Amino acid sequence: MSLAPEVVLGGAAQGCLYGLTALSLVFLYRATGVLSFMQGEAMAAGAYVAVGLAALGAPLALAALGAIAAGYAFGALAARCALEPVRTRAPWVATLATFGLALALRGVLLSLPAATQGWYRFDWVGEGRWLGLAARQWAVMLAAAGVAAAFALLLRGTDWGRRVRASTEDAVTAERLGIDVARLRRQAWGVGTALAVAAGLASAPVTFVHPELGSLALNAFPAAVLGGMKPGPAVLAAGVALGVLEALAAWQLPPGGKELLLQLVLIAALLALPRERVAAP
Repeated sequence: MSLAPEVVLGGAAQGCLYGLTALSLVFLYRATGVLSFMQGEAMAAGAYVAVGLAALGAPLALAALGAIAAGYAFGALAARCALEPVRTRAPWVATLATFGLALALRGVLLSLPAATQGWYRFDWVGEGRWLGLAARQWAVMLAAAGVAAAFALLLRGTDWGRRVRASTEDAVTAERLGIDVARLRRQAWGVGTALAVAAGLASAPVTFVHPELGSLALNAFPAAVLGGMKPGPAVLAAGVALGVLEALAAWQLPPGGKELLLQLVLIAALLALPRERVAAP
């Protein structure tokens, strides 16, 4: 059986969701010391916000910006009210708190009749084909590259990004230099959550918007590990590679095979990852 380019490209488009979500996970882990389990559900909630704004008549671009802004507000508010207070006890307590927030978000989504009545497409691309393949798949990959580039510019090319990196490397010294580390961490939660929402919106033409969208982000964890647990191009590339691997496995293996394969990849990556890469910042 010949290899279908559509399978590979479809997997790469799906992998962009994994890669961008993994980028938000790794960024938050490095900036706050907390491994977040709420990124997937925050991404799904943000996608529904965009769909709702579009249904009210907002242009798609404005609806997307509104959803990303809502993601930032939710992340910053969650950090201030729930995550930072418990982080002073231990980072793992804050990690459990993110799991609780994820369950709360999922409960809210499932309680909305419109969210459970069907799948929605936040389609900012439209129909068409290019080089024999769906335009949506090309557009999702280009959008993912654009979001990743904008995030890299924010982190590497702005004063805010330099202060975040300085506080990550040595919070005590950063405080002595006048950097408000607690405020930066709240802002980092906002940015990380907004990035997850942007990931969901970028991939929406392919993945649709539905209550299980957040569960798709579970594959962001293997991508984060394969990418070395550091924000950068390697994490996005790992997500794309996982998406292609998943698509090929679903194409060739029996049901359940792709899930088993991805978990084996995660275990192998954890075993191979140097200990200093996963040490809390």
